[in-house]
Amino acid sequence: MTANTVASGKRVYNAFRGVENLVEMSKRQFADASQRKMKWVTGLYDRWREYRLQAQDCDRRICRSDLHLRNTLVKKDLAFSLACFTTEIRKLNGEQYPLRTVYQMIICLQMYLESNRVHWKLLNKNDPDFVDLFYVIDNLMKEKNRAGLGKVQSAAVISDDLEEKMWREGVLGEDQPKQLCDTVLYLLGVNLALRGGEEHKRLRRPGFNPQITVQKDVHGQKMLVYRADPVSKSNQSGIDSRKDDSKVVSVYPAENSARCPVRLYEKYTSLLPEGGKSPDLYLHPLNKTSKTQWYSDCCVGINTLRDIVRKLVNTIGITGKYTNHSLRATSATRMYSAGVPEKIIKEITGHKSDAVRIYERSTENVKRKASSTLTNIGSKENLVEHSCKKPKTSNPPIATDSKEACTVEMRRKKSIKIDVQKCIDSAGLGELLDNIPEDRIRSVNINIEIKYED
Repeated sequence: MTANTVASGKRVYNAFRGVENLVEMSKRQFADASQRKMKWVTGLYDRWREYRLQAQDCDRRICRSDLHLRNTLVKKDLAFSLACFTTEIRKLNGEQYPLRTVYQMIICLQMYLESNRVHWKLLNKNDPDFVDLFYVIDNLMKEKNRAGLGKVQSAAVISDDLEEKMWREGVLGEDQPKQLCDTVLYLLGVNLALRGGEEHKRLRRPGFNPQITVQKDVHGQKMLVYRADPVSKSNQSGIDSRKDDSKVVSVYPAENSARCPVRLYEKYTSLLPEGGKSPDLYLHPLNKTSKTQWYSDCCVGINTLRDIVRKLVNTIGITGKYTNHSLRATSATRMYSAGVPEKIIKEITGHKSDAVRIYERSTENVKRKASSTLTNIGSKENLVEHSCKKPKTSNPPIATDSKEACTVEMRRKKSIKIDVQKCIDSAGLGELLDNIPEDRIRSVNINIEIKYED
């Protein structure tokens, strides 16, 4: 038995954790990131309320709206207090918070109330006690939109041309330790659709129960297999997600071996120190490298990891909101543009809901194709159109009798429309084609020469 177990007859039980510990466990309903946001917002609200209570004319409804005293909370009082809070709160430098932040504040306060067994929907306009708060927030968001404090810019997608430029100019590569480490982070971020810097920071290197392993497929080719940890942002492994499987992604070799993520990952891990204390995958380069070791046993910090993509892009003179999250957005966008089913995209990104669609952004080629679909109405495979200047006269078409080419000379006022089938018939090609078996025809080339006078 261990120090945390108690024997009773034939059974062995865990020692009693204590009431405070059980209460604390009951309040942990949300992910760590959500808990941090809730703590930040409730702190803001408490400081604002404390400031308002110092005023002589403080409204009694604010006095009664202490979030931590759930038994004394009244819906209408809290709605009034939150309406005042969201319209008055400012940053330390006096600037207003963006639209999305104001909305997230209300949601975080609602989550905090839920963790304290107060199940109120603060933005439910069908609730007569919260309808006023709903319209205050609604109109506040409209004001912020008009003032240019609308949606926060999302992480930019890395285009194929931009990635090609990074490879061409040596920003990505394998010749130097720092360059190889950055390249592995970039390739893993795109191929595994990892989140920001957090999921990169959690990656462990071989020898420390790694999430990434090198395996062989059914054809004997090497591939990378990524198995996410049991607990993640999208899978808390609790009651609600007990049937959900952890994210598993397979990365197969690339056609271009110089940029193959499988080969570069193997090269990178082979140059890490043997043993060591740090389990992190990303390690700092050595000042003096050897043939077998390029990296020290010192891990790269999370703030440095978060800033790598921005520095890579800025190195080639490109500006914009490029972050590590751009790799995740790039992954989803490329799959979406290639016609990959949304179910597969969700499996790779790890999304459980339709939130993946915010990453499915249309590329320039997709937008151009959509525009072409709308503008090129009336085009047919057997119709050729050509715009020209206004001719002086108009004559009927004259077709030459040739089996190799069909030459048409015509003069029209605005445009020339040539029926290819009529040209084939007038040249006697139709009878020739009928005598050739279809399985022996490889291609049919028809040259049309158009002449006109100015």
